[in-house]
Amino acid sequence: MALTKIRAGGVSSIPATSFPSGAILQTKMVQGTNSVSGGTSATKYLTSSATWNDTEQAVITLTTIKANSSFHCFYSGFMYVEDGTADGNINTMYAYIGHSTSSGSGYTYGDSLPSYWDARSGNTDTPNQFQCPVSGGDIFSLSHSAGTTLYFSLKGVFTRTGSGEGHSVIVHEVAA
Repeated sequence: MALTKIRAGGVSSIPATSFPSGAILQTKMVQGTNSVSGGTSATKYLTSSATWNDTEQAVITLTTIKANSSFHCFYSGFMYVEDGTADGNINTMYAYIGHSTSSGSGYTYGDSLPSYWDARSGNTDTPNQFQCPVSGGDIFSLSHSAGTTLYFSLKGVFTRTGSGEGHSVIVHEVAA
């Protein structure tokens, strides 16, 4: 597989094998403003249209450019907390990024990206609702051939929280 480069004077093809280790070969991103209401205790999955759903599925699909690349995956979003639900509890959102060779199942998830609000002492002394940032990433080094289709999922595990508006998932394919 080759990448196409457009420049003054014409179009040239660059073989994927010519990229040095560490070069970013491609980037895919999903960005959205859809939220999960506060007070939710559930597992949800971000979809490719940036909405939250109950079914495990791909948020990003890509076809690899080079064999055995690594994938640098990032999530940035907000945990949404409502005052009445938060009082007297530890309120959490854990985000997990996973990968699979099948779009609907078989995802292997990396480490959690946690966010929490500790309101065990009672009233949170906050506005009626507020948002806490959740961000981080994982690096997956995978054995695959060039041209392999891979699927990436974002799983959110909510305990008395929700997802605030404004989140993004980014996946970079990085040459091995």
